[in-house]
Amino acid sequence: MNNKREAAEGFEEYIRLFPSETNIMEAMFLAGTMRKEIGDYKEAADWFFSVWSRFVGSARARMALFEAASCAEADKNSDRAVELYALYVSRFPKTENAKQASLACAKLYIDRKEYSLAEEMLAKAEKQWKSDKKFLVRVHYYSALLWKRMQKFEEAEKRFSRMIKIAAVTFPEIEDAYKEYLGILTMQKKFVEADKIFKKLEQIYTEKSEKPLSLIHIS
Repeated sequence: MNNKREAAEGFEEYIRLFPSETNIMEAMFLAGTMRKEIGDYKEAADWFFSVWSRFVGSARARMALFEAASCAEADKNSDRAVELYALYVSRFPKTENAKQASLACAKLYIDRKEYSLAEEMLAKAEKQWKSDKKFLVRVHYYSALLWKRMQKFEEAEKRFSRMIKIAAVTFPEIEDAYKEYLGILTMQKKFVEADKIFKKLEQIYTEKSEKPLSLIHIS
């Protein structure tokens, strides 16, 4: 019936009444999923982490750990999110979700100004998945962002330049990446290079039929 709140409450009641049933792990995971879908991220994170804690070793528990980290991040609990993302990457470094966990953790480190930890996380990710260009372009972006936040603009520009060389593939942060890069180029008065990036941004917004780029704030 698509009533996710009642579904969550139903799963939670089932767990309370039948804590030892054989399908209890699935009920706990679904309780977390329903809480996540209605935006109760703290409760969702708690349920997912309970699955991880109780059923370590199962594939479902591995997924639950990643979901717990994601929900903690959505709940703006950066301490918990960093802890869980880092745990996931350390325990399951070769999984597909480890890529996203690495980037999410690095971004949180950057936001928290824990720059050495961010640099370490990104270096490991770059080394491990250097053959994956779709992922590598995102690593270059976050590395560039890291150097920019540290006000090491030449290093940031180098990373942005590497990003551009393989940015034929689109990626989730592409708009922010181009705006950040444009900000560095205009600050350094490299207007010819800036114009090229401006045109790339303009094309993105034209394709999305959004407001003109002149109305967009460039940080």
